[in-house]
Amino acid sequence: RSGTPRYAHVRGTAGPFRQDIVGSDKSYPFRYEGNGNQLFAFESPIDLLSFICLYPQDWQTRSYLALGGVSGKALDRFLSERKDTRKVFLCLDSDTAGSEACFRLAQDIPSEIAVIRLVPA
Repeated sequence: RSGTPRYAHVRGTAGPFRQDIVGSDKSYPFRYEGNGNQLFAFESPIDLLSFICLYPQDWQTRSYLALGGVSGKALDRFLSERKDTRKVFLCLDSDTAGSEACFRLAQDIPSEIAVIRLVPA
C-alpha cells in the first residue's frame, strides 16, 4: 500500500528452482482487494490470475490473495484488516501440501466466516 516492496519470490526457467527473497514477509502477498465480502485464496499469483481469466464475470467485486505457498500469514493479515469478509474460498492445489494446508487454514479462520474448499479440476 505504501509502495514499499515487502515480499518477493523467484523461480528458475530451466528447472524446479524457486525461493523467497531473503527478508521477504509472506504477510504482504500479491493480492487484489475488491469491494465485496468474498475472498479467494490461492497458493501462487499465477493460480490467482488464471482463476480470474477463467471466471472473469464481476471479478472486481471479489478479493484475491496469493499465499506464497501454504503459509497462513497472508490470510491472517487480510482477515484482520478486512473484518467485512464473510466467505473464504480456499483454492489450493489438490496435492498433499494443499489439502493439509486447507484443513489447517480452515481451522484458523473465525467461525463466523464461511469456508469453502474449491478443488482444481
